[in-house]
Amino acid sequence: MAYSEETTSRDYTHFPENYLRQELFEIVKKDEKIFDFIQDNALDGIWFWDLKDPKTEWMNDNRFWINLGYDHNDIPNLKTAWKELINQEDLEKALENLDKHLNEPDYPYDQVIRYTNKSGSTVWIRSQGMAIRDHNGKPMRMIGIHTDITNLKETEEELQKQVEKYEDVIESTNSGSWEWNLRTGKVVFDEKWANIVGYSLSELQPISLNTWVNFMHPSDHIKSTKLLQQHYEKLVPYYECETRLKHKNGEWIWALIKGKIISWDNEGNPELLVGTQVDITENKKALEKNRLFVSQAPSAMAMFDNNMRYLAASSRWFEDYDIVGQNIIGKTQFEVFPEMKEKWEEIYNKCLKGNVLTKDEDCLKRKEGCLQWISWELRPWYNKEGKVGGLLKHTSDISKLKQAETLSEERKVFLEVILDSLDVGVVSCDDRGLLTLFNETAKKWHGLQARPISPSELSTYYGLCKPDGITPLKEEEIPLLQALKGRQVLNEEIVITSKNEKKRQVVTNGSQLLGINGEIKGAVVAMHDVTDRKIAEEKLKISEQAFRGNFESAATGMAIIGLDGRWVEVNDAVCNMIGYPKEELTQMTFQDITHPEDLNKDLGLLNELLNGKISYYHLEKRYFHKNGREVHAILSVSLVRDKNKDPLYFISQIANISQRVNALKKLKEAQKKLENILESENDLVITATDVSGVITIFNKGAENLLGYSRDELLLKENISKLFVNETIAKDSLKTDVFSQLIKSAENEKYFTTEWNLVTKNEKLVLMLLTLVPLKEEEDVIGYLCIAMNISNIKATEKKLTSNFGNTINENMEITNFLNLISGNLKSQAIKFEILLETIRDLSKVIDNNFYD
Repeated sequence: MAYSEETTSRDYTHFPENYLRQELFEIVKKDEKIFDFIQDNALDGIWFWDLKDPKTEWMNDNRFWINLGYDHNDIPNLKTAWKELINQEDLEKALENLDKHLNEPDYPYDQVIRYTNKSGSTVWIRSQGMAIRDHNGKPMRMIGIHTDITNLKETEEELQKQVEKYEDVIESTNSGSWEWNLRTGKVVFDEKWANIVGYSLSELQPISLNTWVNFMHPSDHIKSTKLLQQHYEKLVPYYECETRLKHKNGEWIWALIKGKIISWDNEGNPELLVGTQVDITENKKALEKNRLFVSQAPSAMAMFDNNMRYLAASSRWFEDYDIVGQNIIGKTQFEVFPEMKEKWEEIYNKCLKGNVLTKDEDCLKRKEGCLQWISWELRPWYNKEGKVGGLLKHTSDISKLKQAETLSEERKVFLEVILDSLDVGVVSCDDRGLLTLFNETAKKWHGLQARPISPSELSTYYGLCKPDGITPLKEEEIPLLQALKGRQVLNEEIVITSKNEKKRQVVTNGSQLLGINGEIKGAVVAMHDVTDRKIAEEKLKISEQAFRGNFESAATGMAIIGLDGRWVEVNDAVCNMIGYPKEELTQMTFQDITHPEDLNKDLGLLNELLNGKISYYHLEKRYFHKNGREVHAILSVSLVRDKNKDPLYFISQIANISQRVNALKKLKEAQKKLENILESENDLVITATDVSGVITIFNKGAENLLGYSRDELLLKENISKLFVNETIAKDSLKTDVFSQLIKSAENEKYFTTEWNLVTKNEKLVLMLLTLVPLKEEEDVIGYLCIAMNISNIKATEKKLTSNFGNTINENMEITNFLNLISGNLKSQAIKFEILLETIRDLSKVIDNNFYD
């Protein structure tokens, strides 16, 4: 529509006899240019204006007013109504352009004008016009057209928002960039590219293509080369590859590498390839957990990336879509099901924009021509950065239910037999809400037969409650009646209470039953008993809480170790043992604090565990405490694998044995001290026995005095052999002398007496004998016998006694001899004390460190 100050008060003429309409018709017949102009541009309205009489204009109003949301027959004053709807700024610009066009024929009359729609929204209309001039070039008439470009404008605005959004994303993404001149072979990386693999850019100089290749995992290099070749051959619009790169710390990290050829030579050969590189290691770890969840899901579920490539699928998915045995991972949804692309591509794109989409029932047309009815839910999944990483698709095959809905009345009995055989409660009603189907499972759960009762009585009669199992459902909350009213009933939980049955927690899904012509015939609801699942979930929750409690409060050190050796989870016992707080320890690896001498053995066993050669291992090893001291521990390690037998992480139990190791060290020192004493005393008989008297120790002094070698007696003979010999027995000797000595020492720490021992050549040697019980806790485990030869002393004593009345000179000799004897006795007594003290020290070490 053209505008001028004169036309602001003009009258619209809408009558068929309007002379301009007739004149336009005549002009179109005579001038093909006019016809072509109208044909090419007239989309949403045509207007024709008399410039000599500006108040007169003809316009096909119907199209114009429809675009603004009005019926032109309902507008009381068409000649002024448009003024209230036009944007005033655009009106001023239109008048200015009109004036220029009338004065300058080459200046086009073409502008976009905003109007306000009846709903309040903005309608964008492109107004184009052409002045019809006389032979002198004076404008006489003007013809124009309207084109509604609202959708185009909205698309442009949305596109601009997307562009701004993408610019922000690119600016904020933590990615490195690279360039590769395919003609010269020159490669350029930025600093961030180098940082991703743990280096600075200067450390990588000089940079070449080999720099990149050397970082890449050999298996991924083959895949990357193949994808690059596809891009060279223009089979794919860009190069994209997920690959492993060797980090400076020796670990493999995951990176997403994207690139695009931006320059080609005259012969069509690629010249310049540019792209980005992003660290996706954490996303990969999270993705692996999601894959594991999806693959083990009991229902039909699949996981896709942003390009709709399969990442994982449950076994039920393979069964429902008849693809058991096919390798679909890595393929796109449309490579596996090409017949779905036309319908599903737009739906997937909408979900990938962050929308959760569901449909209770949908029909799939398979390539074999058969139909498959499903209910489905599409839900985007997000990576660590909060970006959409792809989508999860969950479906249920409802083909049987749909087939049942379309069965004729003659097959109703057959349908009911099928429904009654299902372990699913199925209930349907007619369009009034009266029950028409109540299968056997539903009857069993409710403990009642179906009967035609009012919808308002359903909740009370059939015991329908909210998930708390107490509050009755209101009429509008009953799933069957909700479905009847067209509301979505998807996985709604209710509880069925029955006098004859236990309370059942059920999940309901329902929909309307529509006739051939779309009329509402009723509704149907399927109820799945989830009581056992809910109980199992609660038990699992309690079990997980108990495990977490045991893990955290266990006295033994427990830890979850990553495949890279990182401490993923540790309990307080580990932190207290090694001296590091949890926050600091979980930033380290076990290699960081393992004694170098123990590390290789530990890593070797770890590799055997990863390779499946062993299922677990135990190892005594040393850690370094935070204060630098060594911590001795017994390490027990097992490996947790996923469904595909791929390693996930290690479970480690760590027992602190530092006290025991230190005790063993002290014990060895005490044993060494005792052995030195035993071997150094050539004039003392030192023997030890077990509780039955079998000789376990026989020192050098015993060999010298008694004439036996160790090999003759040790662990072979009873010590009674040294006390009793029937061929030389006298009145003073008794049989089983050793038993009498043991009995005398029962209530003493040690027992000392004089006793004759028998040598190998059957001579009696009078000994000063000390018997010491050896105890473990309160139990006697053996005896220690220490004896000193006092035969000479006793003989001298006897001689002195018989010569008591001799002279003073003889007494002096006796005195000197007694002094000598006294010194020898004191010396032997001191040795006895040292030996007994050593035994007591050894006993303390054992008691304090092994039996507390």
